[in-house]
Amino acid sequence: MKKLVSMLLCLCLVLSLTAFAAAEGYTAGTYEGKGAGRNGDIVNKEGKRYVNETERRDVLAAAALKQTDGIFYIISSTQNNDLDENGYNSYGLHIDDLVAAGEVYRADTL
Repeated sequence: MKKLVSMLLCLCLVLSLTAFAAAEGYTAGTYEGKGAGRNGDIVNKEGKRYVNETERRDVLAAAALKQTDGIFYIISSTQNNDLDENGYNSYGLHIDDLVAAGEVYRADTL
């Protein structure tokens, strides 16, 4: 029992909240950023930045939960995404398919 408790304690120290997720209608692999602080601006439904994007995951997650409906958006660009030269992300999903499915949005300007 002591060994099991120690293993669980070690596991808990390694786990952290992932701030970028969706509760429903989410396809794994739609997120296109390159890691904290390099993703682009994070804005809420009102279009306002509410957190420093270089903060730890727990800070990002806590701030996201305080937003209207717990919803936020990551504004990415061709300079800071993980798409290959053919428009595929690291999960093998094509950006045009993600846009068509309404899982990511594309715009020419803010």
